[in-house]
Amino acid sequence: MTYPDPSYGNYLIFPPVITGDRGGDADAGREWNTTHLETDNLDVFNARREKSYWRISLGGMTLHPSQIDEWDAFVDAAEGMANPVLFRLNSRRFAITKGLIGTGDGTKSTFQLQKSRSYQGRDPKTETIKFPWHNYPPMKLPNGVTVLPTEYVKIYTGADPSSATEKTLQTDWDVARETGIVTFVAPPASGVNIYATCKYLIKVHMQDWMPFKSEGGGSYTFSNSAEIFEPKGE
Repeated sequence: MTYPDPSYGNYLIFPPVITGDRGGDADAGREWNTTHLETDNLDVFNARREKSYWRISLGGMTLHPSQIDEWDAFVDAAEGMANPVLFRLNSRRFAITKGLIGTGDGTKSTFQLQKSRSYQGRDPKTETIKFPWHNYPPMKLPNGVTVLPTEYVKIYTGADPSSATEKTLQTDWDVARETGIVTFVAPPASGVNIYATCKYLIKVHMQDWMPFKSEGGGSYTFSNSAEIFEPKGE
């Protein structure tokens, strides 16, 4: 089996240079918080999603002196934060495990990666996965800990997740890393379910200014108003 060469494609990936929550263990990794800007009733939540799916606060995150140059280089590469970048939490939230992405009809050969969820059967939603973590180079924290190793999308077919069998990448199928569309060499038979396991990223924009304050000794902490966000439709 021949795998594609790893690369970052057409987008920069948000660098894992921010090592910890202020006041916590700086070597424990990143701790991100999603911020809700208004009360959490359903109407407000849905109205806000019309503008942005995710709004992620960097408040309290610390850049240590050894990381300042790496952060500056990232900002420069993003052309002053004008261009979108890819971002993911190193968590189950940005992953699916044998998630159903479609059912074969004997003729259809393409299926969109997606994540479906609901709360106690209410308010079901389907999130399109456009940027699967698929053979990207490993990403490491400054302490050497690998937080995003090289991994691949896995595709399975069968009647249910427990009995589904894994299909072979490139021999049976392939995936576009910037659309999340899975293409089979031969269309799955009618009634056969298609399942996917993967981690994924979202495309986000950063503010054109990111407020810091000095913590002394060359380190800086993001202020609470420093945010990245995922616009609707992207």
